[in-house]
Parts: sequence; structure tokens; C-alpha cells
Amino acid sequence: MTTSTAGKVRTLEEAAALVADVAQLGTVGSLDGAPIAFFKELIRQGRRDLHLVLVPSGGFSADLLIGAGVARYAEGGAVALGEAGTAPNFRRATQSGALAPLDST
Repeated sequence: MTTSTAGKVRTLEEAAALVADVAQLGTVGSLDGAPIAFFKELIRQGRRDLHLVLVPSGGFSADLLIGAGVARYAEGGAVALGEAGTAPNFRRATQSGALAPLDST
């Protein structure tokens, strides 16, 4: 039996508490519409081993989660910061083996 959460308003802390360790989480490639405060709350609450789904690619939000050690997998395209190039936390984590990039093609 599932409980519907439709119509319920939650605080940022309560919403982040609904995300379990090892959950799959979608991220967007730009700051437009990215819930940065929500991602920071996941970091504050100590989430671990999240599986990021990069929609269509990862950007600042994905790099933030990766840099904080929250993500274990990144599925999809690259993680980049636009004209600034490849996201530094993504590059560092994939080179060290701390993050497993998954090709979804």
C-alpha cells in the first residue's frame, strides 16, 4: 500500500529526507531550474552513493553533488560548466575512481 503525497507541502529539510542513500536522482545541465538549495540540503543531510541521471547532461548541480562525495554514479552525457569546460569535481572523481560514469546510450 502506498501513501499519496499529492497536495502536501514540505519544508526543504523534509523533502530532502525523502531521498534515501543510493537513490536515483535526475539533474539538469544548467542553473536554469536547478534546485540548488535542495541539492545543498542533500549534502548537509549526508546522503551517499546517489545515482545521478544527467538530463540531458550534468552541470553545476551535478558537479556540486559529486564534489561533496554524495554521488557514486553519473549516467548520461558529460558533466560540463558551459564555456568553462569540463566540471572539475567530475573530472577528478572519475579519474580517481570515486565516481563511476555510466553510458546510457
